[in-house]
Amino acid sequence: MTRLWLALLLAPAASLAEVPGGHFYVGAGAYGMYAHDTRSRGDAQTVQKLSMAVALEATWEEPRWAVTADVMVGGLARFTATRVGVRGAWIPLQGPISPYVGGGFAYLRQSLDTDLALSPSFANDGAALVLEAGALFFRDNAHFRLALSLQYVEPFFKLQDYDSAEGAKVRLTLFGGRIQF
Repeated sequence: MTRLWLALLLAPAASLAEVPGGHFYVGAGAYGMYAHDTRSRGDAQTVQKLSMAVALEATWEEPRWAVTADVMVGGLARFTATRVGVRGAWIPLQGPISPYVGGGFAYLRQSLDTDLALSPSFANDGAALVLEAGALFFRDNAHFRLALSLQYVEPFFKLQDYDSAEGAKVRLTLFGGRIQF
């Protein structure tokens, strides 16, 4: 039994040499996107809650950290979001599978089409904070990566609407995966 525990404790150390460092990857991701509208009414301009998003990404990865630049477009029907951003990640384990946490900033544009004749759409853009956590797979392969992630996007602006001078923040949660080569 002691050997089993010792093997489990030393397994990550044995894989340290397997993780390549200093590699550049490009890839694409597909996400479910949930919009958190701060308005609490159910009228015509309410943001559609669940939609899809796709992203193109470029990543520089070292054994313990990574930097990613991405372009993301998402939405269905009435609500759309477009993001261009940069984020960093800390990768605590150096084995072929590792969790990661990170964050960064993005330029975010949100728009909402309505059924209203006087104001058919609302849009705004600005800076946003992006927080991310997930898991990386196949890190011991220098030419291929998979990642599962959960992202939270907090805009520093509000989406204006026709009956309120203050508007409403539309926060985003994205969950999905990406493949990188």
